[in-house]
Amino acid sequence: MLEPTRSAKLLALTPRQRQILALRCEGKTLAEIAQAIEREERTIKDHMGNIYEKLGLGSMQGNARALELAEYCRVLHGEPQAAPSPRNEPEPEPPVPTERALVAVMEDELAMVRRPAEIVVPWRGTPVGPPFEQRRRINPFLLLFATALGASLVSALAVGIVLTQTMGRETIIQQVPVPVTVAPPPPPIVQGSPVVAGDTGRTPTSPTARPEPTTRQLPPTSAPTPLPGPPPEPGTLLYVGDWGQGLSGWNASTEWKVLDNLLLNDGSRRIGCCVHSLKDAPTIRVPYRPPTRDYAAEAEMQTARTNWTVISSFGLMVRNNYAAGFNYDTLFMDVGDKRVKLPNFNPEQWHTYRLEATGNTVRFLVDGTLVGEAIDNRHLEPGQVGFWSFGVQTSIRSLKVLAL
Repeated sequence: MLEPTRSAKLLALTPRQRQILALRCEGKTLAEIAQAIEREERTIKDHMGNIYEKLGLGSMQGNARALELAEYCRVLHGEPQAAPSPRNEPEPEPPVPTERALVAVMEDELAMVRRPAEIVVPWRGTPVGPPFEQRRRINPFLLLFATALGASLVSALAVGIVLTQTMGRETIIQQVPVPVTVAPPPPPIVQGSPVVAGDTGRTPTSPTARPEPTTRQLPPTSAPTPLPGPPPEPGTLLYVGDWGQGLSGWNASTEWKVLDNLLLNDGSRRIGCCVHSLKDAPTIRVPYRPPTRDYAAEAEMQTARTNWTVISSFGLMVRNNYAAGFNYDTLFMDVGDKRVKLPNFNPEQWHTYRLEATGNTVRFLVDGTLVGEAIDNRHLEPGQVGFWSFGVQTSIRSLKVLAL
């Protein structure tokens, strides 16, 4: 009963709108659609807003809208497509859609670039996640073969157990002492000189010398474990970033550079449409591992003037996994999905970004203002500190790692 209604609504779309909707159904973002048909991204966004209005999607909520859009994609896939106007032929600008429809379009766009693994073509293959979940049919012949194979393995295992018990042989594993190398805990500061009162840590000096490791014999029943060191006092300055001598020792991708004691990113790394998932972050890692899991990374950063898109972002990471920074027009923290718009916030000015990890609590602050706080029980190891910058030029002039 609903299919004729959807078909009738699709007939109200122009050939260009049907072409754009078909590309959207393939999982393409606004930027990719604009590149495919050689139009501006703003024009594609207006077209999508008008499409949402004609199909009645603008007033629907996120999950319900995604399911309804999937149904329209199935109907559109089964109909012949009208030939769109040539790419080089001028066409009138689409009418400006309602604000509600534009908001719905941008919500779907953010959902697409943040969860790319869940965006699937509803009529091709088996979807991997919402909103297009389906059940897979089990081949009965494959099930019969798997059952027979399992029965054979169980029979073979039973025969092996009987033979072993009949022979009455036992395998004895002799415990052999294992030499273990135990080194003293590392000093708090591994780059530059120890930090004293009034010292900014910006003057590079020779690294602190470490004593030679010692080797001793442990009893056979003991496991080889390192000797624990005393945890640093809260507020201890553990590390000061120093790239005055270049990026020697830093694990960095090619778009990172150093100029006049500034760490720079040229903004050339984009990685298709889905960089906001942060699956490729960080793109530069600090050559230091904190001796404790409770620490804060604090950096002064700014961006150059650029054309921001929904996939433009930069920020810092702690424990290799927790990320926070700026995306498009919003400050965000990925754990807990915290997103805040501060009034009159300009990322082109210098700001102090601070990301804290204490136990299973993560906090994000900008210029001393709390942006977000969340509880997460997954990543409890110290890991490393790092940065990323996707589609935006970024400058970093200081970095500190402090114990909490």
